Amino acid sequence: QTADSMLRSIDFLCRMEPSHISAYLLKIEPGTPFAKHTPEGLPDGDQAAGLYLSCVEALAQRGFAQYEISNFAKEGRASRHNLKYWRGGDYLGLGPAAHSLVDRRRFYFPRDLAAYMAGKPPVADGDGGGEEEYILLRLRLTEGIRFADYAARFGHPFPDGLRKKLVRLADGGYLRLWEEGFSLTPQGFLVSNAILAELI
Repeated sequence: QTADSMLRSIDFLCRMEPSHISAYLLKIEPGTPFAKHTPEGLPDGDQAAGLYLSCVEALAQRGFAQYEISNFAKEGRASRHNLKYWRGGDYLGLGPAAHSLVDRRRFYFPRDLAAYMAGKPPVADGDGGGEEEYILLRLRLTEGIRFADYAARFGHPFPDGLRKKLVRLADGGYLRLWEEGFSLTPQGFLVSNAILAELI
């Protein structure tokens, strides 16, 4: 893909008048058939980063606000389904292989229709919704983390040691930091794994 072909794709999509667009960077996983037979001419890391930033800008110019690393929506059209996960809310999955998080406890039904229909109870899958997970999920969102929300959820302020790291990341252009909270910039989303490794 080139910058021109990406913009043609965006214009094509916009002519269809969607209210929501998901735009993901291609990640080729090691050991997959695609990794063994990768086509020539794929963008390298720097080119892919440039395409991503151009995509964010082009979609904004067409009225699609970025609300998550890879998701863009017209006003009021962000995916409520996905926001439920990224904001750390409870969700209930029903049926074989369905996973749930309720009151910070995870559980799932095995991938077995007969067992589910026979009323076999779900399997406990440990705790969920802790501080590290909260940071990891909330930083996928452009709304980021509000310090007051963090304190209300976990019963203590956002750690001072992490706040010092936020200043450095903001100075580098990877993070927006304001009095009430912080969020990643598009440049920060590109290196979010490294940022998260520092914070959690």
